[in-house]
Amino acid sequence: MLTIATIVLAAIVGGVLYRLRGGPLKDWRPDVFGTQLSRAIWAIPTGALMWAATDTPLWMLPALVVSHFCALAFVGTGQYLEDVPLRLPDGLGTLRTSIAAAPIAVTDPILAAAYAASGSAHAALYWLGFRAGGGSQYGEIFVGAWCWAVIAIFWRLNEGTG
Repeated sequence: MLTIATIVLAAIVGGVLYRLRGGPLKDWRPDVFGTQLSRAIWAIPTGALMWAATDTPLWMLPALVVSHFCALAFVGTGQYLEDVPLRLPDGLGTLRTSIAAAPIAVTDPILAAAYAASGSAHAALYWLGFRAGGGSQYGEIFVGAWCWAVIAIFWRLNEGTG
């Protein structure tokens, strides 16, 4: 059974992965990690977590990995590199998470809708990162933690219905 501690752990892992996607890997090892590999470091485990959170066929796993990758590639995050005003909902964040969750809408529309809606908080999470003194780097951690927490919470709720 997925516990509250597991949800917290998922949030921590998600925060770390989204921050890694944001650039430290490219900064530490530019000869190895480019933009696309950094995106894959987020997309592969996040797509896998979303797939694991549901009772969907195996073909959904690569579809979710690709959609999470494409969400980052199609909708940039450059607008969050500088301090952003507090705004809800965040249309670009919602677009990004909608693209990421699109495949799962076929088999689990409730998770798809919840994940898509979670993007509406992205600008506010980046805003919070700046208020906490960590700039866009903290914002990335907050966004990744939020995304993985949403998936893990849904996974926990799904356990009671399956």
